[in-house]
Amino acid sequence: MRSIVLHHIIYPHGITDLVHAYQEKKIGNLLKTYASCFFIGYPLQKYMPWLFEILFFVASIAHFRHDFGQKHNWFYSIGNMLFFSQLPPDFFLIYMSFVHVPQHYMRQWSVLSNDPFVSCLAINTMGILSTLPFFMKESILSFVILGHILYEELYLY
Repeated sequence: MRSIVLHHIIYPHGITDLVHAYQEKKIGNLLKTYASCFFIGYPLQKYMPWLFEILFFVASIAHFRHDFGQKHNWFYSIGNMLFFSQLPPDFFLIYMSFVHVPQHYMRQWSVLSNDPFVSCLAINTMGILSTLPFFMKESILSFVILGHILYEELYLY
């Protein structure tokens, strides 16, 4: 069940970055954003993992603040991250599945509904690709997540 939630609900939601970049003619920006997360994140993860974890945590707080509307969203996001850091990971998967991912799709609806065929194709393709062993390496997932967060902060919000 956990695998289905990860591969077919949570992981594919980030592909909306590609749909947005394609529609807005920002593919170069998308590639630069994701590549910079890898080229900066890889040395940090390898040689200063504590700093990488702090960066990842702060980026996550910035990302999840959008789930809480405008008022006090940083405060709620910090509380949310601290709360889930104390619970078993499955509780975070429930939050992602029933709060974050649906809200993400609602916020991106104008992009997704602009070209429903491409959007559905991208989301389903990502669901399939995410089952490949390459994507399951924790380091690769970390860079993809950071790329998703950074792209959204720079080009969507």
